Amino acid sequence: LGKMFRISKDEELTLDLLGEFLDEHKQEVNKRYKPLLNAYMSDHDILSAPKKAEYKPDNRIVVNFPKYIVDTMNGFFIGNPIKTVAKDDAVSEYVEHFEKYNDMDNTNSALSTNCNIFGKCYEVYYADEDTELRCAYLSPMYAFMIYDDSIIQRPLYFVRRYTDRNDVEYGSVSNSVGVRYFTVTGGLRWNDTEGEGEAWKPHNFKGVPAVEYIGNEIRQGLFEPVMSDINAYNKAISEKANDVDYFADAYL
Repeated sequence: LGKMFRISKDEELTLDLLGEFLDEHKQEVNKRYKPLLNAYMSDHDILSAPKKAEYKPDNRIVVNFPKYIVDTMNGFFIGNPIKTVAKDDAVSEYVEHFEKYNDMDNTNSALSTNCNIFGKCYEVYYADEDTELRCAYLSPMYAFMIYDDSIIQRPLYFVRRYTDRNDVEYGSVSNSVGVRYFTVTGGLRWNDTEGEGEAWKPHNFKGVPAVEYIGNEIRQGLFEPVMSDINAYNKAISEKANDVDYFADAYL
């Protein structure tokens, strides 16, 4: 179910190829990820069903099993925060600083929640303005990893996309040595000008500075297999409420 983006390790990520990946990712977001997020946020199919005639009751009851499933699983899985132990005092002190600086308890909880909803999630690493190591989670709605086509499936590129308040879409691509920025709105293009400056700006990490976490081998959301059952349940209980209202009005 979960799509994997793959290219040969010797193949260059050209602008045209990046555009193909962005288009495929956008299709997956619209067809799969948005409906899954909507289901978790209580926006189910019953709410957008065709309206009934004005004289008929039209209850639209949402029973949010997706949120219940995800939050219950999240509580069992990571309800107690992860504890990190190191024998070396210096390492232990740094890890404690890193976890507090990055609010890792909330980050880990968000990673778990997103994995349960979408089947996968990303953790990205960067250095802030104080040269401190930072990490953040990214939903697969806004990012994807590109792997090589070997049996090991090594990560080659990490792509992030975002939209500013003026609805202009931008993005970045990180490989094992650097990061390069691009703009989507108005035609896909690299932000750096040819011949001016270095295209790939070093990120000073060893390898692609991101990790993909998966909920299962096929990258399937936790409640995704039972969405048809949930939609049927919403419809059945809504029609039951319609029957009660109809006969109550008939008595009058």
